Amino acid sequence: MLPLPERAGCSTGVAENVHMPPTIACSSDKLVSDRLYLVDNGTALRIYVRNEVTVETLQNTFGVDSACDVQASLAKPVQEQSEDARRLLEVVEQIRRDRTSGGSRFPFQPCSVVSSGTPEEARLLTTICEDRVAGEMNYVDFLCNVHKQVQNRNE
Repeated sequence: MLPLPERAGCSTGVAENVHMPPTIACSSDKLVSDRLYLVDNGTALRIYVRNEVTVETLQNTFGVDSACDVQASLAKPVQEQSEDARRLLEVVEQIRRDRTSGGSRFPFQPCSVVSSGTPEEARLLTTICEDRVAGEMNYVDFLCNVHKQVQNRNE
């Protein structure tokens, strides 16, 4: 997620819409240790501060020296936020608009910050669905295995 691609969080020119960043597979092995990620599980949004995010990145983006201070930094007025923080917040607002547009009744999605090494991180990582658990297959491998079994039965 951070650093954001050039257009992410910037206006598309259509209503209040903004360009969205690319998505990645829901797997912890796709997460780089020195980045920040916006994780959307459908009910809540979480800004995940990975363990090797530099103080320089935190300072440039949120104006803080520690991941523990990011949540408080996001409470500041928008005009006091850095360009990257404003764009990140625009992406959050776009996700919220998309969930509540068209008459759907999805509840407001809260946004919180999850730091590496906290109990919240453990809870967040349990929502990442593509990881192998206790030697079991991930979802893609499971589907391939089911397909293979069906093909073998039809022969």
